[in-house]
Amino acid sequence: MGLVDFNRNRRGSWDVLREEYAPASIDSLSLSRATDGKRIATVVLHTRGHVDVDMPAYTLRDYSLHWQVTSLDGNTTFTKGDTPLPTLPPASQWSGKIEFTSSTEQYIISVSIIRPTGYRVIERSYNAKGELIP
Repeated sequence: MGLVDFNRNRRGSWDVLREEYAPASIDSLSLSRATDGKRIATVVLHTRGHVDVDMPAYTLRDYSLHWQVTSLDGNTTFTKGDTPLPTLPPASQWSGKIEFTSSTEQYIISVSIIRPTGYRVIERSYNAKGELIP
């Protein structure tokens, strides 16, 4: 009857509630090629707010954006990294670029917003065309 079962396995409502109560949301990821053969992913996110219309709405301090590029099956990690986010007040938007390499044209790039405590607030995965993977 809750978010986890008797064995502490997450139920279907876990992801729904995690996303509903996340203080920020990942809006989009677009991919392009750099001149030196590397790839560039531009990530756009926004924080929730104003407190009158959206909850939870608070300032994000010391959060980071974690990213990882893996094979389609997820068994091989090509590259990964963390980008510190600036202090973001409620109802603000941020965008940043991630530069990476991949040994193949088929990959999955996952981006997550991480709390200062290490907890993953929200996560999105995209294919090599920049399309969201549900």
